[in-house]
Amino acid sequence: MGPADQRVTERTDPGRIEIVVAEDRTTSLPVAVLASVWAAMLLAWCLFAARIPGLWCMWIGTLAHLAVGAILAHRALRGALGRSHLTLDARALVCERRPVPPRQRIELPLPDLSSFAAVQRSEGLVIIGFLAERVERWTVEVQLKPEAGAERRAVRLPVDLPSETEADRLARRLDEAVVELRTPSTYRE
Repeated sequence: MGPADQRVTERTDPGRIEIVVAEDRTTSLPVAVLASVWAAMLLAWCLFAARIPGLWCMWIGTLAHLAVGAILAHRALRGALGRSHLTLDARALVCERRPVPPRQRIELPLPDLSSFAAVQRSEGLVIIGFLAERVERWTVEVQLKPEAGAERRAVRLPVDLPSETEADRLARRLDEAVVELRTPSTYRE
């Protein structure tokens, strides 16, 4: 996590490491533009429908369009404001995605953590104008020790990273942090 990577910031205190990962804002800009155009069209539609008597059936379709507009606005806000907060201390790893709901929180006890790995989360298309670009999304997966519970051996963290390099860098840093926190302070140099 160096100065070249401004999306990932780290704060280290004695016995505690906090890493904040900002969402990729380049994908939220087209969604924000689409949400704005969608809202403007809906406003014009509602003003038109309100002027003509007897067009009550137009309001039924408008409700569905309002729901789609709300989803678009939520995705734009989540992309623009969303952050994943990873806090690692001697007790546990806590990963939260905030401030835009739905908030996700994962808490895993430090003794249960085995290792971290970069994994591909999803692959999709981002349409900008008339161009479609294939986009890969990566995250970090926590490998748990076998005795930590048979029902879950790996947990994917709610962290959205645009490249395998960034996900691998974050996974390596979390591995280093776990080793630092497990080593008693009297044995550190």
